[in-house]
Amino acid sequence: MLQRRKWKKGVVQLDGCDVKITVSPPKTGVDLVTSLTSLFMWFGLFWIVGSNLRRPSSLTDLLWQTLPGLVFGLFLFFLTRAIYERSFAEEVVTIGAGTITWARKTKWWTRKRRLEMSKVADIFADTGWTGLGQVRMTTKWQRYTIFSDLLNEDAIRFACELKRAAK
Repeated sequence: MLQRRKWKKGVVQLDGCDVKITVSPPKTGVDLVTSLTSLFMWFGLFWIVGSNLRRPSSLTDLLWQTLPGLVFGLFLFFLTRAIYERSFAEEVVTIGAGTITWARKTKWWTRKRRLEMSKVADIFADTGWTGLGQVRMTTKWQRYTIFSDLLNEDAIRFACELKRAAK
């Protein structure tokens, strides 16, 4: 049986006390399928909203016709962004100067977060029975997923490197 590679691969770079881990997504044909699926979802939203906008009788009628499209459009935007980041984003985590910075970079946008190391309670690898794991970081009030869809061995290795650099 043919199985395509679904896990991400990473590289650890050590520069003195600073650690930089870069995890890139696999190069597969999933990007075409994901792009077409999101295109059809957006087309369906515009079709539903556009069919209601034929003849509004007043400004309030126009508002009530476009309001569901705006609500579902906002939800669809965040869903599409999450799908694209999970599938195509390159993840970069840097620990240095008392801060941890992690970013997800796609072709069109970059989302970056920064946290002081004094607020970090624990960094650990969350390994699953499927053979794929993720690296999680906890603070007093929140839990962040830094890397996802890694092999269990890579997740454990990256968590150990981040924990060592955080001390």
